[in-house]
Amino acid sequence: MDGTSSARTSPLQAFMNIDPKKRGAAGMALAFILGLTFLILGAAGVCCGFMLVGLILYMIPNFMGMKDVRVMSVFGVVFMLMALALGTFAFSVPMIHDNSTPSVGGSEYITGLEAVYDGTGNSIEFTVTTSDLSETQEATVMYNRVVGASYSLITVQDREYSTLTLTKVSEGASGETWKGSITDVAYGTLYIYLANVVEPAPAEASGTVVVESSSTPKIYFTGAISDSGIQGLCLSGNAYMIAMIMVVFYVVLFGSFVMRRSFENTRVKMEAEGRLYPKGYGRCKECGTVVLPGEVCCRKCGAYVEVPEEMRPKKAEFFECSECGAEVPADAKVCPRCGSEFEDDAEGEEDQEGPVECPRCEDGDEGKKD
Repeated sequence: MDGTSSARTSPLQAFMNIDPKKRGAAGMALAFILGLTFLILGAAGVCCGFMLVGLILYMIPNFMGMKDVRVMSVFGVVFMLMALALGTFAFSVPMIHDNSTPSVGGSEYITGLEAVYDGTGNSIEFTVTTSDLSETQEATVMYNRVVGASYSLITVQDREYSTLTLTKVSEGASGETWKGSITDVAYGTLYIYLANVVEPAPAEASGTVVVESSSTPKIYFTGAISDSGIQGLCLSGNAYMIAMIMVVFYVVLFGSFVMRRSFENTRVKMEAEGRLYPKGYGRCKECGTVVLPGEVCCRKCGAYVEVPEEMRPKKAEFFECSECGAEVPADAKVCPRCGSEFEDDAEGEEDQEGPVECPRCEDGDEGKKD
């Protein structure tokens, strides 16, 4: 060993030493993955989750060195298009189709569930078959209209689900059949529903309590809407969610760009006025404390503050006036003491007239012979 200790760099310092373009690209990839993850998990639709996703898309690449506004703008457009396509065709549409068939497997009371659309009467008729229920129990259907879908989240028309109480139309050895219908269902609408078996609540409470629900908690009724209609519904829902994310992203992106540009202009102005050190200066070399122009010693550690070369006053060049001997700045035209005017040497050389001495024969133009 030579007795010298090698400098150790932390993982963060080693990472920051990587080319900023590579770091920025890695930051955009990480932000892209995290943004999609939040959308897939449904976190973007919870409270202000869309704002969090928009901030993630900006903050991570920016922290990792991506400062180019044009590149970030393109990144936002790519994320918007990819997230919209994935949300619509890879998540929302398959989710609706996969949950459009009722499932009653494992139910104790509900043995069958069916919904049929009547285009003539614009109604949906629900049929629920159950085992023998008690006299206090009855079958109901809860339903709501779907107005949008974003990834695994749906947006319904009403905050509370409507409840349809079914009527028992038959009973036998195989069980009981309950029916009911909802009207004013225009073609092109999507409904979500589930079947329940309810009974009156205890005496101290009001209403009813659910004894059992259909094993598929959310069933989408697609009988009154086409496949293209489902795609349009999912496309609009995903577009709305992603548009809110992009608004946050671009507001932060261009807002920070304008602020950064304003700060840079202010810095240039303050540097020109001598109120701020140029970039690379302005900190004590011993302790790193911020120092301002005019400070000779660091106010924290007392070390001497070295003034940058470009901020040091330039010493003007002088010459001596031939008339009075006063020191006159090199660019002066008149002596400030005696008022003598100074001729420009360059102009004097250009205005010089008369014979010119030949460097070879030492004769002027007048001595030349034909």
